[in-house]
Amino acid sequence: MFKNFFVFVILGAAMFSCGASTNSVNPSLSEIPAEYIAPDVLPLLSQENQALFNESERSSKSLPADSEFLVFIVDTSGSMFNNPSWNKMLDTIESTMALYPDLTGIQIVNDMGDYVLSRFGSEWIPNTETHRENLLATLHNWNPYSNSSPIEGLNEVFNSLAESNQQISIYVIGDDLQNAEISIDSVLAEIIELNTDPASGEKLARIHSIAFSTIFMGPEQYRSSADNYVALMSNVARENGGSFQLLPYN
Repeated sequence: MFKNFFVFVILGAAMFSCGASTNSVNPSLSEIPAEYIAPDVLPLLSQENQALFNESERSSKSLPADSEFLVFIVDTSGSMFNNPSWNKMLDTIESTMALYPDLTGIQIVNDMGDYVLSRFGSEWIPNTETHRENLLATLHNWNPYSNSSPIEGLNEVFNSLAESNQQISIYVIGDDLQNAEISIDSVLAEIIELNTDPASGEKLARIHSIAFSTIFMGPEQYRSSADNYVALMSNVARENGGSFQLLPYN
């Protein structure tokens, strides 16, 4: 059974909509589509990624928004910060927090593991209206160094925040994976190990991902880094009980 910890890894994403839940324990819960690929973006993906999603049955499934703690890991690179994706990302985080009726604590880090509100460090920020407003206001102009890879951010979250007795979800938000030498299989194995409680063997968190399609709408020669991100994070979501959303450009 997955422990639910909601982390939003900010690497580039967009908004998704959720319908009413049929959850028998808490009928107020919303549901998150397990997989959504924007129809206008699908033809722009690599043949391998297109085949991956065409063969998938996850688009007809959903996941409950039942986490008590949310962490957002955000890609703060130029392709995110200097494009319309940034304002969409802010809206996405705000709307996602609103989906979770039992939300207790929040954190936001970037893909390097830096905290947007450094005064809280690696402690949970209480879920109050004031704290949410401060987080989003600070994030609006926050542009620390980024290497466009979620690995460092995930390491920080699992080493400093995630505990087996919490309900946690992690959201990784981004638009590309810049390091062409990264082995997707080895990174996937590393993330699965990070997310496994050594005592019980259970997952510590759901890992979701939201991908922005900005780079797919640009010149074809730059799309490989976006394809690498889609390949990695869609598999991370599948293997760690989370959802994957590739959002439309507009």
